[in-house]
Order: sequence, then structure tokens, then C-alpha cells
Amino acid sequence: MARTPEGRRLTEEHRRAQINLGAIAAALTLQNGKRLDPDDLDGTRDDWEARQALIVATLRVEAQRLAEEYVKAFRKAEGMAPVDIERPKLPPVAESVAWVVPTIKARIRDGRTPR
Repeated sequence: MARTPEGRRLTEEHRRAQINLGAIAAALTLQNGKRLDPDDLDGTRDDWEARQALIVATLRVEAQRLAEEYVKAFRKAEGMAPVDIERPKLPPVAESVAWVVPTIKARIRDGRTPR
């Protein structure tokens, strides 16, 4: 928790930047989703997955950059010693998107998602 006005400002700025990044992710994903044809999921899957993986990979890098910059600036503003930043171990990007088409297919099959 921030003790200084600068620390509070940095925290709010970082929160807003990450929310903005989430909105960008949602918009890009929505746009990319138009590439999936519910009547030809197998035929449209590869192009969609390749583009979605690029979206995820790019935004992961940006989120990490924002977080690292924030932690460094926050620690400095709060009078704390710098620390080495340990990056989280994330699943491979391909795993992050591979579940989508099988899930859509199952939902269509089960009547939970209209065509």
C-alpha cells in the first residue's frame, strides 16, 4: 500500500494502464473472433489461433513491461530498495488459446451456443 502521494499516483496510473490494456485485448479478440466460422470451425481455426496467439503474446509483453516499470517507480517513490523482478511462469501462448475452439464446438453440440 502506498504511503506517499507519488506512490498513490503511480498505483492509480498503473491500474488504469492495465485496464486499458485489458480493453485493447478484448477489442482485438472480438475483432479476431469474426474470423471463426461456426459452420467451419476446423477450417477457420488455424488462422484464428495464429492471430489470437499473436495478440496474447504481444499483450503479455506489454503487461509485463507496464508492471516492471510500475514496481521500479513505486519502490523508488516509497523509498524502498530496488529488487530483482521475478517474472511469473505463464503457460505457453498456444495453450492459452487452444481450448477455445473445442469449447465452442462442445457448446454448439450441446445446444448451449446458437450457430
